[in-house]
Amino acid sequence: MKNSKRLLFGVQWLAMLLLFSCTVTQNSVAQQSGKVKPDWVEHPDKKYPGNRYIVGVGSGDTRQAADDNAFGNISKVFQAEVSVDETYIQKYLEIEKQGKHELSVSSQMLEKSGVKSNQNLKNIKVKEAFFAENEGLYYVLAVMDRLETADLYEQDIEYNNEKINEFLTASRQSSDKLTRFARLYKVKTIFEVNKALNQQYRLISLSQEEIAGPITELELDQEWGNLIRSINVSLHPAEGTAQEMTDYMLEVIGSIGFQVVKENSDFGFNYSLELSETQLNRPNTFGYNWKLTVRTDDNLHQRALRAFNLEQRTVSISENQARALLMVNVKKALNTQFKKDFMAYLESL
Repeated sequence: MKNSKRLLFGVQWLAMLLLFSCTVTQNSVAQQSGKVKPDWVEHPDKKYPGNRYIVGVGSGDTRQAADDNAFGNISKVFQAEVSVDETYIQKYLEIEKQGKHELSVSSQMLEKSGVKSNQNLKNIKVKEAFFAENEGLYYVLAVMDRLETADLYEQDIEYNNEKINEFLTASRQSSDKLTRFARLYKVKTIFEVNKALNQQYRLISLSQEEIAGPITELELDQEWGNLIRSINVSLHPAEGTAQEMTDYMLEVIGSIGFQVVKENSDFGFNYSLELSETQLNRPNTFGYNWKLTVRTDDNLHQRALRAFNLEQRTVSISENQARALLMVNVKKALNTQFKKDFMAYLESL
């Protein structure tokens, strides 16, 4: 049930997991200078042993460049292949904001994932700084305290476990399977984020132990699978609608996991694709104006969703190529925009 699209996190994942709300005082350390480099430049572990610290030594033509290099060298420790579905990251942030409470540290870190400034790296402190007069280079030693940082991760994971338990309980107590779907999807979202946090926690703490939650991955997969297989839909194409449209609708439904039935469905999809040739008055050019419409009926709650409409023009060098390109665009719209709208409705219940 996992989306195949993945974010592989090296330095980027560190940026997501190590961003924080405080400011790191990088330049508060007294900077030494001279012609003989101190021992920590080549042997940082002597003063800051690896079992207690993650250490990065950096150099550069300026102090800022040396700071950046030192922070970047710490980030290399986190370049293990930690992966998490991008859609879960975005949904996790939405869940936190919808709760109308102060964002957890993890939420703040994820929200600022695009920030590249090393001043935002969590719990990293510059401990040593030196200017080599004969080289014209700055050297910086930065450290991350493993114990302190592991404690921060533990707090965030436990906070997320509380939210998992809250939504899991709400899902199990509901008799409405669409409400259960919305709650259990939140459980899956937070679970995936916690799984990635646990990978980083083990890396920082040098432990093989992870912080367990209220449900295992196997149990969650089984509960999720049973639920989505209990939700069914029926398809109702308008007369004259191309068979490809039905194939594309089946693809969307299959990606969610719902079952297709002919009658007595939880959801009904009524859809059409209207085509009309357009006069372009250009040689070797053919075009279609087209309109895609999908109306979704929620039969469990006796309501119709706002219809999904898309009107576009597709142009190519021949009628066959224009139609082929048109269908590619229709398929893309159904698998992206339409599916996003439909999932947003399901998750809002």
